[in-house]
Amino acid sequence: MTDVIAIIGAGPGMGMALARRFAAEGFSVGAVSRTVPDPDPLAQLDVPVLRRCADAAEPEELDKALHAIAAVLGPITVLAHNTSSFTAGPTSSIDPAALEHDLRVGVVSGLVAARAVLPAMQAAGRGTLLFTGGGSALNATSGMGTLSMAKSGLRNLALALADEFNQAGVIHAATVTINALIGKTPDVHPDRIAEAFWQLHSEPRGSWSAEVAFPR
Repeated sequence: MTDVIAIIGAGPGMGMALARRFAAEGFSVGAVSRTVPDPDPLAQLDVPVLRRCADAAEPEELDKALHAIAAVLGPITVLAHNTSSFTAGPTSSIDPAALEHDLRVGVVSGLVAARAVLPAMQAAGRGTLLFTGGGSALNATSGMGTLSMAKSGLRNLALALADEFNQAGVIHAATVTINALIGKTPDVHPDRIAEAFWQLHSEPRGSWSAEVAFPR
């Protein structure tokens, strides 16, 4: 059976780079995004592709989209959580409702997605949970608005899942902490970051990393 990657937050940058990298290894691609671009660049991939629309802030929508992908393409082998929402401004001026929304998109959706795919991974005896993190999780400043709070929450979610699963050698959970603006320089090109995701997935059992920094 063909391996399947499900990408949450399948936009034209990191999402597309992840799709290309895993498709190059023969993975079928399931993509979750709020809207479908026209034309859809995923249609260029020479592998089975299925896109489903869902608002990452809505757990039921996200869960339904992931189960639809699995029903058509097969059990999800790799989950790539790549979604976030950012409200700018000094910390003291952040609207609590905006923070709640951004945490739902950036953190709660990660847990919802993991819970959706874990049963099939556990039944198969293998699977990988990967999360797109950010350096703001480690270096918070007021001007980052909700970003540092969401990324720190996501990082802790990923590391907690790694603590729960990695030692058992069945499901690999990890985060890529990106310490630069994506696309700002050639060193931080989405394709290079996607390669870091692939390398994490490819790590041998018994040597699983819970976090890698990018650039290293």
